[in-house]
Amino acid sequence: MPNRKQRIVPPEVEARGLTTTAVRTDAELRLRRAGIRVLTREESLQVPGTPYLYLNAVITRGNMYWGDSLLVSFRQTVLLDRDPGVRLDAETWSVWAGGGIYAPENIARKVRDGFNDLVDEFINAYLAMNPK
Repeated sequence: MPNRKQRIVPPEVEARGLTTTAVRTDAELRLRRAGIRVLTREESLQVPGTPYLYLNAVITRGNMYWGDSLLVSFRQTVLLDRDPGVRLDAETWSVWAGGGIYAPENIARKVRDGFNDLVDEFINAYLAMNPK
């Protein structure tokens, strides 16, 4: 999986102690421990399909509580069956979790734990389709 450098965590959650770097590091460590190679951006561009794992957090701030919606998806270049000359970046696997409501002081931990759970789901699906 390539190491993309986009922001995953909204700034207001980073201010509460959760960083994009922490989420990325957690995900990469889990992938490596499972034996899934983490590609650099340059390596990703050389691999057929230009695959990458995309993580996104949407945080809703309320007066007393915050909510989250998390997405982990595997994206890669696909070809249209009806016109193989058409190449698109497409989501070929995804999992979503949302609806959690947390006190602001807990949001960073809950988001990090939520991403870890979703990345584990990806790992299980990936290993099921790519046995060693």
